[in-house]
Amino acid sequence: MKRVVVLILALFTAIYIYAIEIPYSKVPVKTADNRISDYVRVDPKDKLLEATPTNTWLWYDEDNLYALFESEMTPDFMIGNYNSRDYGYDCDFVRIQLITIPEAFFAYYYIAMPNGSLYDGVRNSNMGVDNQWNSSYSYESDIGDSIWTVLMTIPLGELRFQQKCPYQWKVICTRYYGKEKDFYSAPYADTEQRLDYFAAGKDITLTHKVKKSLDLQFKPYYVKSYDLVNKTQSYDPENVGMDIAFNPGSRTRIKVSMNPDYSDVPMDNASDVYNSKYPQYFNENRFFFTEDIDALGVNSEIFYSRNIVQPQLAFKLTGNNKAVNYGILGAIDKEIKDEDYIINSNDYYQVLSVIPNWRRLYLRGTLISRTNDGYYNHVFDSGIKWEFLKDLWIRSYTTLSIQKNDSETGEELQGALESLNLKYRPNNWDLEIYYTRITKDIKLDAGYFWEGDMEKAGCNFEYSGDATENYVKSYGYSAWAEATNRSLSADPYREYAMGTYSWIRFRPDYSFNCNVSSGSERGYDCRDFGYYSANMGMTLNKWDALGGSLSLSVGKGLIYQLNDTYNRWGYNYNLWGNLVKRVNYSFWGSTTHYAYEKETLVTQNGQTQTVILDNAYNILNGSLSVNPNIRLRISNGVNMTTYASAGVFANIGFYSNLRYEFKPECFFNLGYKTRQFQDEQASYDYPLGHYSRSSASAYLKLSYTM
Repeated sequence: MKRVVVLILALFTAIYIYAIEIPYSKVPVKTADNRISDYVRVDPKDKLLEATPTNTWLWYDEDNLYALFESEMTPDFMIGNYNSRDYGYDCDFVRIQLITIPEAFFAYYYIAMPNGSLYDGVRNSNMGVDNQWNSSYSYESDIGDSIWTVLMTIPLGELRFQQKCPYQWKVICTRYYGKEKDFYSAPYADTEQRLDYFAAGKDITLTHKVKKSLDLQFKPYYVKSYDLVNKTQSYDPENVGMDIAFNPGSRTRIKVSMNPDYSDVPMDNASDVYNSKYPQYFNENRFFFTEDIDALGVNSEIFYSRNIVQPQLAFKLTGNNKAVNYGILGAIDKEIKDEDYIINSNDYYQVLSVIPNWRRLYLRGTLISRTNDGYYNHVFDSGIKWEFLKDLWIRSYTTLSIQKNDSETGEELQGALESLNLKYRPNNWDLEIYYTRITKDIKLDAGYFWEGDMEKAGCNFEYSGDATENYVKSYGYSAWAEATNRSLSADPYREYAMGTYSWIRFRPDYSFNCNVSSGSERGYDCRDFGYYSANMGMTLNKWDALGGSLSLSVGKGLIYQLNDTYNRWGYNYNLWGNLVKRVNYSFWGSTTHYAYEKETLVTQNGQTQTVILDNAYNILNGSLSVNPNIRLRISNGVNMTTYASAGVFANIGFYSNLRYEFKPECFFNLGYKTRQFQDEQASYDYPLGHYSRSSASAYLKLSYTM
């Protein structure tokens, strides 16, 4: 009997020690009962206690949660530069993550920096952070002689949580040291724990009811633009639009965008797409389509939002019911014509998704549609991931498609994609084998998908080493191999690919990496070609004013237009840093050389023709931003490629945008964009050559949140 009593007392004591009942108060509360301390290092993953302790106290009222951080400062304490919201961090910081529905596997993410910049988001189940989600959090930062103090205010009415009181949540606090690039966490939580990361947080209890805000926002906007090439200005109903955001409950968000405008979105970066089988892939940078997209559980193969060129109306609903996430997205594209030729049709896009997700079992069901008069393409995508033994996962994905287009054959086409994966992740290892089969008539018109009538099987492994006591912060290596059978319904043939990659990171600020790959690929005349590639690079991030990376590569690959393999060499570089306080920059680019002649005779189908391809060119992208204060940001960017084609010897683009937040979530934007091409090479009279403008426009955009 005594043993039972002792065990019960020990159990209640352990629960009391582990869980924190957050005090309800309108004034700061600093006691041992609501304090979080004993931060341990998670990157590197050696669990060392923090040498300069950080203490955190939590309390709340009906509107807000308050977090008070007191952290001892090191001699290398980094204040950093002012940055626009979610732009990044180059300084010390403290962070708090709130896990309001632990079984849903997401966490609200708030950072406080010495310079006052804002950085928030939502960490999702794949450990990525969606920075497109913005809250109304704020904080006060005070830098003393030896102690850095932060008081953070987090509005609770904006969060998703179960309405039953008391609220059982979790919290993870983090202290980051910018100079050493070390992360300390309380309690210990490492993203490599995967879904267990969300269970690793400190249990907290809120016993008083939280006031739920209606959180209804209207954001009308007005855009005025002027074409500097054609000397025309625009003003019509298409220059006016509105965004509406509504949170009807603590777990549901609705957004509607009428005639959305993206004038202030930067131009796409220049990239090396000059020897590609498929159309260029553009990353999505439009806010509406990037925010909460993870809630839909789709990848770009089945839903590629850049297919929606200029939406007239777009809406989105995302929500959560305990372990089930759901989402709906719809958009009507705008018809764009050049005289009688339709460049872009007014298709309707829709995504419906339901994702039950438990710690050891993940399910997904998604319906993607793209429709118009006389045309439809419906896709059902489903998946299951199950950890049936510790660290041993089985994954299966099935995608079914149906398409009919009266303007083409009018025939209804049906296709399927099936994939099976087995993954084992013991300790620092990651081992995987997989098989995928795709039928000939699969159609994923809403996505970025160009393959079919094939099957492939492969395997890969990866090892990630822990930190050592000397200079090594982390290291690892991986290898993979894959065999693909193509043209299954006609004349099957096989291609293969394999490669290896290794890396090592040294304390505190440099690293090396190396990768080698090889394989075979078939040309258009049914000949098989072998290829290889080798790359070695290093990264140095020692100084605040200058960081950089450089990689050298050599290889031999198939040039599709020449239907033959040629040697290649080149290098990639990246530079970044802070020139002075509030001014930061980054430049990245590449130089590529091929061994073929610029003019090559190519024989195809019995006919010989001369193919002209540039064999040496450069690609450059750059950005320069000035942040006089938190509300004002001036962004500038340039992209350039010197690939010569059809009498054009280079293409260059430039943009500049001034954004001023004159009230919270109310913005004034003034900008300029231009694209030019070089039609005459450099000469004595024109050292830079002659450039002609293909487009140039200035714009003004005003948005106001009510």
